[in-house]
Amino acid sequence: LTVIVNGRGWRWLWASALVTTAVLAIGFLAVNLVEPLHEWAQQQPWMGRLDEVLQAETGTGKVRSLIWEGALRLILPHPPIEYPPTITDPNGHPDPFNALRPLVGYGPESMYVAYNRFYPPLLGHYESRTASPDRSHNETLDSLVITGLLGFTAYLWLFGSLFYFGLSWLGLVPGPRWRNLLPGMMLLGAIAGVVAVIPTVGPHFFGLAIPVGMVLGLLVYLVVYGFLAGSDPAHTRTSHPDQILLMGILAAFVAHLVEINFGIAIASTRTTFWALAAAFVLVGTRQIREQEERPAPLSPPSGPARKKKGRRQPPPACPASRARAEKVPSWLWTVLGSALIGSLILG
Repeated sequence: LTVIVNGRGWRWLWASALVTTAVLAIGFLAVNLVEPLHEWAQQQPWMGRLDEVLQAETGTGKVRSLIWEGALRLILPHPPIEYPPTITDPNGHPDPFNALRPLVGYGPESMYVAYNRFYPPLLGHYESRTASPDRSHNETLDSLVITGLLGFTAYLWLFGSLFYFGLSWLGLVPGPRWRNLLPGMMLLGAIAGVVAVIPTVGPHFFGLAIPVGMVLGLLVYLVVYGFLAGSDPAHTRTSHPDQILLMGILAAFVAHLVEINFGIAIASTRTTFWALAAAFVLVGTRQIREQEERPAPLSPPSGPARKKKGRRQPPPACPASRARAEKVPSWLWTVLGSALIGSLILG
């Protein structure tokens, strides 16, 4: 919408889009928080679970709230977890890396065993008492439990980089002022979300406030850019040849960030995300281009000549293949190595 408004000058689109967004947001909050509408929405089968997303005291919302309470206690400093007795260690022993857990986490697939001490007793009234959560249903808390502050930083850096470079490739980060404003708005949105949620709902909801605040900060940046940059006559936005594809993938990243903080990131969604991220970078940096059709080279006419005996000479290399081989960027292997390390950190 920002691209269309700035390109066509249709400012009325902003007003209609903002009004539509406000109406949808108010309706979503109303069917979740306003009791007469919430009771009516529960009787409508077409609403599905839309009217239960913000219900923290009933159903799956209560389950998530209790799991997040235990996960918060798990990632905060606490006495060492005791390892159970084994044949080689009949007395058991405390966790020797307890002091490092807030920094590096407990490792992949470890919440199932590390969470037991912090299991809220009330959770047994909503789920099986023999079940122990292996995921927080919130990627922010999962990253802190599994990979600690290091992995949490990499997780935020990854999504922040995708948003930043995506808007840059679309020409929506035109100068130093906007380059500083974009991450500042996302950071400010995350901080504002945490500050608003902790006293009103509870500190264990900070894992939901951070990604939602980032997305709201991104939205505010686009609105500010649409009004201010579009009114500057000296500003000209550079158009990317694949801007529609970039917009679609960027929207998928925003949806994925929200999705994995209300649920669990499974193998299929993670695979799709990394595949889209790779395509996003290649398209954004214009590493993928349509091949130009070239006429086949004409071989010069050759007269009758005696064939020399000996080994058959290999055909000469195609100039196009040599050109493609020479155009491999020098930074490719460094980026691949960094991507491999990042994928191991992020799981």
